[in-house]
Amino acid sequence: MKLALTALIFALLSAGSAFSQNAQKAGDWSVYADNGPSSHTQTLLQTSSRETYTNNRGELVHAELDVICAKGKLIAIVADMESAIPQDAVDKSGPVYTMPVSYQIGDQKPESASWAISDHGHTLSPYAQVMQNRLTRKWAARLAASDQLSFGLGGSDTNVTFGTAGFSQALSAAGCGY
Repeated sequence: MKLALTALIFALLSAGSAFSQNAQKAGDWSVYADNGPSSHTQTLLQTSSRETYTNNRGELVHAELDVICAKGKLIAIVADMESAIPQDAVDKSGPVYTMPVSYQIGDQKPESASWAISDHGHTLSPYAQVMQNRLTRKWAARLAASDQLSFGLGGSDTNVTFGTAGFSQALSAAGCGY
């Protein structure tokens, strides 16, 4: 299971090089169309963190929140964290490695969830052993309901805030449903 999840997310992110460099803007989101064959149509919706932070190479970077659609359907929501997650924040007891993520959507009360970790600790995605697609749709509804999403990662001091305004318009522009 862990290998399958890692392979799926890595393949989706690696496919990013096939996306058009010309983004369509919708609120805080950039919508990148797939340049591949029409039978494998994928679209990437992406928003950058408001904060910059220093990665493992000492460079200032932004985290990215990616929403990936294939053939008109939402298939993944992924946070790309340029810097690796500290190993002491990782829960290795389940079928996939996870990390507790506290999140706050808009002005709502903070909540927490476990997100799967892949790509050597650089990539996070909502994770449920059962009903994964339902969880992805639930996160899409959360993104559509607010203009901001904030993460606290693994009990660390790392907080990441994403502007999410215009998510529904970005989905529409991408021809993506959930």
